[in-house]
Amino acid sequence: NPDTNVHIITIAMGANDIFPVLQGVECSADPSSAVCETALDAAVVVFGVNIEQIFGRLRAAAGPDTHIIVMTYYNPLNFVTGLVFEDVFDATINDLNTQIRAAAGPHNITIAQANDLFRGLSAALTHILAGDIHPNDDGYRVLLRAFQDAYEGVGPF
Repeated sequence: NPDTNVHIITIAMGANDIFPVLQGVECSADPSSAVCETALDAAVVVFGVNIEQIFGRLRAAAGPDTHIIVMTYYNPLNFVTGLVFEDVFDATINDLNTQIRAAAGPHNITIAQANDLFRGLSAALTHILAGDIHPNDDGYRVLLRAFQDAYEGVGPF
């Protein structure tokens, strides 16, 4: 039924798989330690398995004609300071985004490049200075732009 048919699905995910590891004892004490790196690597692998399953199930449910767009993670701690925790978090975000891209391709899911748009602008685009990683109004406008760019890239409609 064309009146009830879904045309597009957008996905924005939280980093619930990673934050407990980053906030855990090993990473809080020394984010550059081998123990922290091992814990983060393991969490990224689990995330990769989970996102592959999620994308597969979503594509099967949505069918081949529905556009699905997923947002990459952005680093809410990216202030371009070179501090260890910021660098570790940035590397982890890049690893998660690699997993998203790898899982998206086989399921014909388009990527909205949020991380690139947030780079170095976390203080301006999130509530991070108040202890909240979520976007502020300006940040949500940037995320909307990422989704618009991705959507326009798979057109014409």
